[in-house]
Amino acid sequence: MKSLVVKVLSLLCFVCICFAFASCEDKTEYDKLRDEGNFITVTYNPNGGRISTKKGISYIDMFNPETLKTSADGSIHIKLLAMDSPLRSKQNIMPSVSGYFCAGWYRTRTPVTKIVEDVEYVVDEAGNLLTLNADEEYVIAKTIKEDGTYADATGKERTSTPLYTYSDRWDFDKDELVYEGNSKKLGIYNGATGETQYTDGANKFEITLYAAWLKNFTFEYYYEETSGSETKWVKGGTSNGFDYVSVKGGKEGYENADEVYLPYWNTNEAGERTGGMVYSSKNDAKQTISKKIGTTFYKAYKDEACTDEITSEKIIHSGSVDFATATAVNGIEKIYVKTTSGEDYYVDTLEQLTENASLNANYYVRNDLTFTKANGWPTIFTSGEFNGKIISLKGDGVTFNGIDVTVSSTENGGLFGKLGANAEINGVDFNNVNVYLSKTAGKGKYGMFAGVVAEGAKLTSVTVSGSFSLNGETETVTTGANAATFNLYANAERLSDLDGLTKGEVKLYVCGAKNVGNTYRYNIKTGTVSVNENYGFTYDWSIGTESKELEKSLEYPKA
Repeated sequence: MKSLVVKVLSLLCFVCICFAFASCEDKTEYDKLRDEGNFITVTYNPNGGRISTKKGISYIDMFNPETLKTSADGSIHIKLLAMDSPLRSKQNIMPSVSGYFCAGWYRTRTPVTKIVEDVEYVVDEAGNLLTLNADEEYVIAKTIKEDGTYADATGKERTSTPLYTYSDRWDFDKDELVYEGNSKKLGIYNGATGETQYTDGANKFEITLYAAWLKNFTFEYYYEETSGSETKWVKGGTSNGFDYVSVKGGKEGYENADEVYLPYWNTNEAGERTGGMVYSSKNDAKQTISKKIGTTFYKAYKDEACTDEITSEKIIHSGSVDFATATAVNGIEKIYVKTTSGEDYYVDTLEQLTENASLNANYYVRNDLTFTKANGWPTIFTSGEFNGKIISLKGDGVTFNGIDVTVSSTENGGLFGKLGANAEINGVDFNNVNVYLSKTAGKGKYGMFAGVVAEGAKLTSVTVSGSFSLNGETETVTTGANAATFNLYANAERLSDLDGLTKGEVKLYVCGAKNVGNTYRYNIKTGTVSVNENYGFTYDWSIGTESKELEKSLEYPKA
């Protein structure tokens, strides 16, 4: 069956205005076109969508079959144009609804109803029950509760859109309008069945096509959370939604929108993991599984019981649409993600540590690292509570060399402000570490290696050496209610937790501050510094007690 190219007369109008004008003596543009013989009208009802950002607008195509050529069988075949057809004007007239896609245009829509307490209600998408008010608007009569029961709606009347079921989808490639000029009969040709259904014409033939909207398809990511003895899956993220019709139709700009890539590791020349887990996409994919802060991706599963592991590098959404009824099938695909505690990094270079500094990260180090002024020890470590891991992957351990830090924390400070109960350091030699305590330090706990080592922290084969410098202008005191606590190495909540720390040589310096000329002022009395057997130390403090020509005074070990 050959379709003819027809001229389409289109009118963009407000539906309510058209009806209002119809009751007046003045003819609308719509009436004028009808009088000219354009008695076949096809109304595209956006069904809640917006055309050109405006709501409440329908698009109407009008046809005059008497002006069109007949086919060989004496009938006139009119092929409708889809709203997004390039044969229409360049104006964007395809309706849209934020977060939804159009499943198609349907000749029949039927509100979904539900009987509750012997009353039949219309249902909206959220499950609320609707009734018509005096203005013929659907309003919420009962709201649905979490347990599936209903409560009477209270407060100001709220309108809502019914949930519809659809049928008789229009196929713009195969379906046609058919006009029999001799018998004045108009019909609809169904391209799928090859049948034509006729209706008697009286110089008037109207059909309405309704846009059917479905929520964009998404992936949902679930993560395990433990509370007490109970572990359950909790939704921790949702992918960007995608337009199923555009993706499956191969529309430009929608490539890979229905795919999600699993996180992956980069590898070094030896094929070993290097750097951190990569959560950005491969091959320009649009989506990746979201990162759960403080953890590292381990495995992903399609089922809650974790029996169906996802082993491919990506997941393609398995959802579909039953176009006969405009029903989404598995529009939300759930992915169950297992993670390990802490953010894991495999460190081959200095940058892989310094650029991924985190108090809860786990660093697995293969090479010795030398810190520089431009790429120094992460500041977050010097005052924060570190509960991650630094583990050597070399059999004889790794060396962190040349670390220079300035501590100005008012709570805890050192190379680490605090090593928490979950911290673990194994096989690291902190060599030539220089920690400088500035005058802004308060009454906290300070040590060259750590201000505090909490009970339970694990230190194995750890060595530290270098210097610990105090600003001689500091107003921090070591006695009284506002006393700070100092240790050459670390203040341990339990001394046995320092058994794995080899205490290399650490020099304690008191530094002056330039006052006048070449004279340096010291508030710390350099001759009163005292170090005990556990390497804790105290000193006497008094404003402007000493002035020296030397900026530094070596206090421990004694020169």
